[in-house]
Amino acid sequence: MKRSPANPGPISPGGAAAAATPASPGGGLAANGNRLWPPRRVWITIASLAAAATLVRFEWLEPFVGSIVDQAVRNIITLILCFSALVSLVVWLVRESGHSAAVKRGVVGGLLAAVALAAALLRIERVSGDLVPEFAWRVSPSRDRLLARPAATGVGAAAPTAQGWTAGPGDFPRVLGPTGSGGVDAPVLDPDWAARPPRLVWRRPIGAGWGGFVTCGDHAVTLEQRGDEEIVSCLSIATGEPEWAVAVEARHQTVLGGVGPRSTPTIRDGIVYAHGATGWLHAIDGGTGRVVWKKNVLEELGIDAAAHAVAVAWGRAGSPLVTADLVIVPGGGPRTKRDAADPEFLALAAFDRADGILRWTAGTEQIAFTTPVLCAVGGRPAVMSVNEATVAGYDPADGRPLWDFAWPGHSNSDASCSQPVPLDGGRIFISKGYGIGAAVLEYVPEANIAGARGQFRDVWRR
Repeated sequence: MKRSPANPGPISPGGAAAAATPASPGGGLAANGNRLWPPRRVWITIASLAAAATLVRFEWLEPFVGSIVDQAVRNIITLILCFSALVSLVVWLVRESGHSAAVKRGVVGGLLAAVALAAALLRIERVSGDLVPEFAWRVSPSRDRLLARPAATGVGAAAPTAQGWTAGPGDFPRVLGPTGSGGVDAPVLDPDWAARPPRLVWRRPIGAGWGGFVTCGDHAVTLEQRGDEEIVSCLSIATGEPEWAVAVEARHQTVLGGVGPRSTPTIRDGIVYAHGATGWLHAIDGGTGRVVWKKNVLEELGIDAAAHAVAVAWGRAGSPLVTADLVIVPGGGPRTKRDAADPEFLALAAFDRADGILRWTAGTEQIAFTTPVLCAVGGRPAVMSVNEATVAGYDPADGRPLWDFAWPGHSNSDASCSQPVPLDGGRIFISKGYGIGAAVLEYVPEANIAGARGQFRDVWRR
């Protein structure tokens, strides 16, 4: 009997009609003909993203394109590429695969549940300089909260001397050392540590923070965070025993920036000057631990604290610059308590060393994350400040602007953190990450520029 072409009926497995029937799920296709496994284009996309991530992560592109990004940027790019590969796979699963709706909901729901569970159970304890997060259980307190509050001056601590501190030749009285340049006299060290290793004299835990220690004689001072208190603490260099501590209710903490104060105290004539991450400025007698005066810089300048914390995202990091008569620290903003003619932002604020009275303010730009520097440019002294988008010099007597040059940045993203270095001949070395690089600029006297305060020209820029 002949078959009707319109109704071929069943044919043997080797026949044409059987070949047109969708394969069973075991053959890689669902009943609707869609694939149960990703097609070649999806695997090519994932492989390409994985290859790009590998090239970036292990710096294998640098022989061809040069070193154009740092490790932090490499880590970010790697994360973006890996996330893109995962998204490609999920999009294919949801939109094109032949899996049932229940499987799709289960996979997507499982991923979302895993993210929600991780967010509920874990927190980012800190982020390294290469932007690698370190996780901790949410139920466990921050490590700085596990430390006991140091005893206040003279209570359960080594008794203050009640005598003025005497400076010594090996003192480290301010950030970057005696000259502020980062240089110190080379200590005499035994070169053979394998045969004669250094001996541990003492060890003591301290709170969180990003500043350093300063020293005067046998005394070492730093800023630290313990729980909800920001503390200026003093230890004996010989024994590690606490000598005094001054605390205020203040805490700085951000996900990327971590916990604690950012700056290093300054010691001059036996007085400790400390500038905290949230704006507290202390003058403390080193011999007794007595607070000579303290100021909340933000309140003094009429700055909105909440808006300032957003704009200056990593905390106030400038250490005090102490001159014969003044204590100079970064200003900030935005200011809400001001006259209409007053600037919204201030680059610097100078307080009287003796009583903490505000003597002058300078500049009209948001602050960055560096310490003011006393220098001489163009034959006259200046306080040099790295602001949000400029480097500027101000008269140390009254804060009057003297000169400036552009140095791009934003205090809540590509921030300026590197100290400027004054060089001979009215030159300044300045550097920065975020692809900006470094430069040496030379001051051009105002006599050569009609109607200008003076400007700078590039000696070199890399």
